Amino acid sequence: MEAHEVFEILVREHEGRLRGFITALVRDPGAIEDLVQESFLVAWRNLARYDRNLPFGPWVRGIARRLCMAHYRRIGEDRLDFIEGETVDHICEMFNDFEALPGDTLDDQLASLRACMQHLPAHQQRVLQLHYEDNLGCGEIAENLGRSREAVKKLLQRSRAWLGQCIEQRMAALNPDG
Repeated sequence: MEAHEVFEILVREHEGRLRGFITALVRDPGAIEDLVQESFLVAWRNLARYDRNLPFGPWVRGIARRLCMAHYRRIGEDRLDFIEGETVDHICEMFNDFEALPGDTLDDQLASLRACMQHLPAHQQRVLQLHYEDNLGCGEIAENLGRSREAVKKLLQRSRAWLGQCIEQRMAALNPDG
């Protein structure tokens, strides 16, 4: 998977929480939108510096925090309305605690996918591998396996449906309150 594809997944996974974080710090809706976009733009430009062994959420929120502080300095916000550093630190801690809970994160989804894949019969695993890892179309897979194109399409459809249900059940078990 290429860097831009991974980044797109990270943006989709973290955009809501980042927006919530910035909304907790900034009142102006227009500025919130700008700061969310700018945070991801700065993250994209500095992606080579990101340590993939660390969670992405706190890293992008750190970027957003600095951009929010720069926003307040730029607009010359009255000190009474400005959010104090301790409050920002507390908000950061709350978001980090929230993100540490098991649930609907990319890592949780991937772990569920891997576990569910192990329960599929070998021939279904092979068809999914040929389609998603080797980027083969149904016709090419059918030719490769000596099956009809329609049989491959049906097998892919059933495998995806079963995996979707399995992942959904595993994710629900991770977050019983959700």
